[in-house]
Amino acid sequence: MDRAEQDGIAAATVTELSRRFGAGDGAGAMRLFHPAITVEQPRSLPHGGVYRGADGLAAMGAAFGRHWDRVIENPRILGSAGAAIMLTTQTLSSPEIQIPHP
Repeated sequence: MDRAEQDGIAAATVTELSRRFGAGDGAGAMRLFHPAITVEQPRSLPHGGVYRGADGLAAMGAAFGRHWDRVIENPRILGSAGAAIMLTTQTLSSPEIQIPHP
């Protein structure tokens, strides 16, 4: 498989992940992650910590949802070097958390 094919597969996988989450198919989205996925959120955030595996991601989502409302817009997915990156515009709001703006 050449680099262009790897880039296309990576971008297609992330595109499908985004589609599943957007359609409310969290279980289907989870099947696209590696079983040993690890996500680390800054400890300065109310949902901060290290989350591992499907159970960890579910716990992270629940913790995030207790503090934030989120709108995700304008997904842009780029494939390169056999990997993919998704850039989004995210608007977070919370009645209990105030973030100062410069």
